[in-house]
Amino acid sequence: MQAGEKTKTPKNAGRRIAKWIVVLLVVLVVLVVLAVPAIVSSGGFGRYLLSKINSSISGRADFADLSMGWLKGVRVRDLTFQDASAGLSVKVKNIATKPHYSSLLVGDLAFGTTTIDQPRVEIEVKQPSEGSAAVDSGGQAAGVGAAGIAIVTDVVINDGSIRVTDARSQTTELSKINSKIGLRLPPKQSTLVLDTVLVAKGAESNIHAEAKVAPKKQKGNSGWTLEGATGDVQVQISELDLESLEPFLTLVGAEVQAKGRISADLKGELKNGRMANVLGKVTGRNLNIAAPQLKGDSFATSVLDADVKVTRQDDMISIESMKVRTDWANLDAVGTVPTTLTSLDDLLAPESASDLKGAFNCDLAAVASQMPRTLGLKEGTRIVTGSVAGSVQTVAQAGKKQLKANIEIVDLKGIVDGKEASLSSPVRAEMLASKDKAGLAFDHVSLAASFANIRCAGSAEKINYNADVDLEKFQSEFGRFVDLGGYKLAGRATETGEIAISDEKITVAGAAQINALKITSPNDVTVTEPKADISFAVGYDRKDSIVTVQSIRTDATFGRISVTDAVVPLGDNKDKAMDAAVTASNVDLAKLRPFAVIFASFPEKMQLSGIAESQVEITFEKDTYKIVTDKTSIKDFQVTSPGKKPFTQRQVSLAADVELNSARKTYTVKKLDLSSDQIKASFAPAKLTTEGEVSTVVGKASLDYDSQALGLIASDFLPSELKLEGRRTTSVEFAGRYPAGDSGKLLSNMSTSKCTVGFDKAQYRGFNLGRADINAQFEKGLLRIDPFTTTANNGQITLSANADFTGPSPVIRTDQPISVTNLQINETLSHEFKGLLAKFNPVFKDALGVGGSLNFKAEELFVPLDPARTDDIGISGSLSMEQVNFIPTGLLGKLLSPMGLGGRQSVANVHSTRFTVAKGRVQYVDTMQMDLLDKISLFFKGSVGLDEVLNMQVGVPISGQTRWIPLGGTVDKPEVNLGGALQNEIRNTLLDLLGDALKK
Repeated sequence: MQAGEKTKTPKNAGRRIAKWIVVLLVVLVVLVVLAVPAIVSSGGFGRYLLSKINSSISGRADFADLSMGWLKGVRVRDLTFQDASAGLSVKVKNIATKPHYSSLLVGDLAFGTTTIDQPRVEIEVKQPSEGSAAVDSGGQAAGVGAAGIAIVTDVVINDGSIRVTDARSQTTELSKINSKIGLRLPPKQSTLVLDTVLVAKGAESNIHAEAKVAPKKQKGNSGWTLEGATGDVQVQISELDLESLEPFLTLVGAEVQAKGRISADLKGELKNGRMANVLGKVTGRNLNIAAPQLKGDSFATSVLDADVKVTRQDDMISIESMKVRTDWANLDAVGTVPTTLTSLDDLLAPESASDLKGAFNCDLAAVASQMPRTLGLKEGTRIVTGSVAGSVQTVAQAGKKQLKANIEIVDLKGIVDGKEASLSSPVRAEMLASKDKAGLAFDHVSLAASFANIRCAGSAEKINYNADVDLEKFQSEFGRFVDLGGYKLAGRATETGEIAISDEKITVAGAAQINALKITSPNDVTVTEPKADISFAVGYDRKDSIVTVQSIRTDATFGRISVTDAVVPLGDNKDKAMDAAVTASNVDLAKLRPFAVIFASFPEKMQLSGIAESQVEITFEKDTYKIVTDKTSIKDFQVTSPGKKPFTQRQVSLAADVELNSARKTYTVKKLDLSSDQIKASFAPAKLTTEGEVSTVVGKASLDYDSQALGLIASDFLPSELKLEGRRTTSVEFAGRYPAGDSGKLLSNMSTSKCTVGFDKAQYRGFNLGRADINAQFEKGLLRIDPFTTTANNGQITLSANADFTGPSPVIRTDQPISVTNLQINETLSHEFKGLLAKFNPVFKDALGVGGSLNFKAEELFVPLDPARTDDIGISGSLSMEQVNFIPTGLLGKLLSPMGLGGRQSVANVHSTRFTVAKGRVQYVDTMQMDLLDKISLFFKGSVGLDEVLNMQVGVPISGQTRWIPLGGTVDKPEVNLGGALQNEIRNTLLDLLGDALKK
């Protein structure tokens, strides 16, 4: 027995230990169960929880009380959240929820009914900072019902509100929000009931929404999806003020301004994940909606009535009623269409039960008054009347189903630039489509108008078309409604082609011909083209949005222009660069010149000839155009201006590498070399940039030129009588700034390196100049010409000058004296000087002959080039003349007639006379003395106005004394009164002086 007892003792001890362990575990569980609610409800745990929350968020959260009970659940009282930087404030009076604690044992988080009492949300939409951008989450949105988390069973919101205040202090509030959301895991039905009131500007709008959705349970997915779901949806809105939505629209970043009121009552049924039945009405009053897409226009109507009743049965949708009414448009549609409708192919399938009938009409005058920019109407255009109407209908005919559609524009009239304009006849478009075993066919597509006829036929994969357009009638009908830049068109254009359509690509190939083309510019310059043939083959990649040009070739009377192997990406396609090869072959510049006159401002009176050949590569990538050519040449090039010697070159070649960045407004010349028989020029590197309101140009130019050829090229900018000889080489670096868009002010801030220009010989209006090498340089708008000396008509000219372009008008001045010494007066100079020297003394008018010499010196010179600033001209100088021939006519003849010298040519010397030019008058500082025949002297003093008004006196010798006679009038009509007695006295005195010399 003892042995047996000994063997049972360990077992009993093991049972006792197990019992104590169980008891201990039960005690521990009881303690935990009792302790957890107490710990959670303690203030310390709440403070610890808030510290963890606030350390991980940008704002600050707080609550008055957190409590937990196994039976009453979790409750949070007076919850608040503030985030001043985001303009967000949240207050909740009470949140209560009852978790399903048993779900925690299997790893799921599930709740019973969660009640949220009096939630108050206030959002202040702040003005976005410059350069701010929306934050990209960088991934897909989280799906509803992630693995391991059950969906909240019920959420009840009592008396909630959301208040939004925008940057303009406009406030809108969703108040009295009462809703109940019941979410269930698929395939159970989830529900939503929402009632709220939109309050803004003292008005209220009631909103009610209900939804019952039963998602289909998906294999391997416990989350939500609408695929295969069924349910009902209902929305009711009463007198909603659209303008009150602006704070909410601003909150979500929608740039839409809306006014007016709208009401809606819509019901829908969801079947198998698709909206099957829709029934409802939408009404609107005094609507006005503006959006960026409307380019400053707006969509407005005083009335909007929409009535829709659509049902679905199996694979067909029945449109029992679809009516839309506005002030300016109506739409009606009834019929049956397949649910799989994605194209006309589905609608016209022989086995389809589809039957569709619809019509619409639109008042063009009303639409144009609201949206002129969207429609592209030119300024000053107003459409008075006009309408567009159309219809569509399916019919069964000849054993197949057909779709008939037509559109018609009628009674289009308007006012353009104060004049009436109208379409002489309606514009009609028709389409007849059908489907047979071969597929969809377009039996007939046409557009008919007084100015054009276009016809098409074919299949959905391939369409053949032909078009015939009278350009003059087209412009007379439509040109008055749209802006064609003042150009007038005439001629006839015909075109035939084929359009091939596939899922991946659309291609167009064909040929066009333009006959008797006539274009007249706004300034009545006309260009004609008897016949131009155009062939083309172009494709469009629908997936990558790329246009590919296999070829476009134009053969006209002036030559051939072709584009081959071009790639043009469209839209936002940044992966492909534009690339095009443009070739010009056998281009006759004489025939092309009229187009250059009318479109490129080429001088109308200048003639151009030569045969051009060119190959140009044009690429576009990242906002930059690159234009490159190494094969541009012109044979037998000639430029001729009226009355000037032609500039002729046997061969002209051009090589260029230029970049144009339109986004940065930067133009870069990497290479630009022009070469001909007599001129070689290089302009590179050079760059033009625009930043803000300022454009900057910087670069270098090198030139090797024959002066005569350069003068011929620049003949439109240089005096026509200027003739140059000699060859020179020069280069210059330049930099300048000017207001963007006003290149005329470039010189006012131009700076250059010093460069040398010159000639071996020059002729200009009787001046025969010898060799000259002139150093010139721009310094911040001031052109400095260094002093230089050259021969002139057996004499000498010493010259230096500055041209100041920084002021309101250019000014020429000199810092050093200018001198003309012993300038021989030839026949041409005699003619030129008569008018010029007459402003110095009217006696030279019509009297200066050939021969003698002139000396001139100017210590100071200031000459504005603005004709309106003649009173600002300032000169201080002197003039003298030796052995000059005078023909005693005009004023001189009148002075010499009493002496009996009126018909005799005289040789005279003019003593050096100092003078000034100021305030619009030439004023003598010294008395001017003119000696005639070495015996007689005439004296002059006073002034001559640049307006040619005289205020002078003439001194004549009488009886050993100088008698002063007033000289008035003008240079053309001088007034001097000698009187009979004075004339006899002068005559007798002069006869005594001349003696025997005159008797001979």
